[in-house]
Amino acid sequence: MSSPHPRSLAAARRLAAALRRVGDGSVAAELARRVDDLLVPRLTTVEAPLLVVLGGSTGVGKSTLLNSVTGHRVSRDGVLRPTTRVPVLVHHPQERSALSGAGMPPGVELCGDDAVPAGLALLDSPDLDSVETHNREIAADQILAADLWLAVTSPARYADAVPWAQIRRAAARRGPMAVVLNRVSPADAETVSAHLA
Repeated sequence: MSSPHPRSLAAARRLAAALRRVGDGSVAAELARRVDDLLVPRLTTVEAPLLVVLGGSTGVGKSTLLNSVTGHRVSRDGVLRPTTRVPVLVHHPQERSALSGAGMPPGVELCGDDAVPAGLALLDSPDLDSVETHNREIAADQILAADLWLAVTSPARYADAVPWAQIRRAAARRGPMAVVLNRVSPADAETVSAHLA
């Protein structure tokens, strides 16, 4: 299949090659990896559904929110931390081939589900503040790959430094995002929402 954006695809590949020539272990090498892993696949497979990443601190209910959206358990939730060790990407069953060709990072569990409308894919990401370094790195990469980042938080975690650092980075690069205040009682909703804003 040819890209509907051949000039942009060629430019992205030239950029990645030039960045790789600068050397391994450098910022340029990391940028080359991100161009290869995130930009080139999106330019190649534009049929891939909109990728919405549910990301945030540990224990804010990302998996529970995803399970609520689908109406059944598609992602493991629970009290043990970290719970989400393997990212779960829930998509309409007919879009599996488009997602497979969209450069999904290794280790992402694909889950076809009729509850998700065509054109949308929801990714339950590991915790931004995980005790496991690898999980934090995966979460940060997935936010960069997202067409939309749903920054999920809760009344107990909304002021945490790690997600706010990611929110500031996303805002600086003008990354599309929305904040979901999860698990808030009606009595506390107004107070916490005003402080969160």
